[in-house]
Amino acid sequence: MSKGIIVLAILVGLAFITAGVIKLTSPQEMVNNFHRFDYTTWFLHFITGAEIAGGIGLMVPKLRGWAATGLALIMIGAVYSHATHDSIRDAIPALVLAFLCGIIASRIPAKLIK
Repeated sequence: MSKGIIVLAILVGLAFITAGVIKLTSPQEMVNNFHRFDYTTWFLHFITGAEIAGGIGLMVPKLRGWAATGLALIMIGAVYSHATHDSIRDAIPALVLAFLCGIIASRIPAKLIK
């Protein structure tokens, strides 16, 4: 695997870990945002855990492909949520992260996915 993909996976992983920590440290604001999107509080907890776990998974070679795929799916949901409740401009960060996760997932050798 190229060093560029490894560096990209680490940087994107750090971005997801940071996003998860932000959700943990500003709970009322995040709860309000999720409720505004018509999601429940338990879904906020699920997404927070998935972002942190996925961010860590991007840094583990054997988990990288699965983590990137799962995080890309979460970001597609975030794009939809922002685009339908906020604006397209607010969906751009999630779209970029989904795209980067797609690049990471597509560069994983098949032998590592098994």
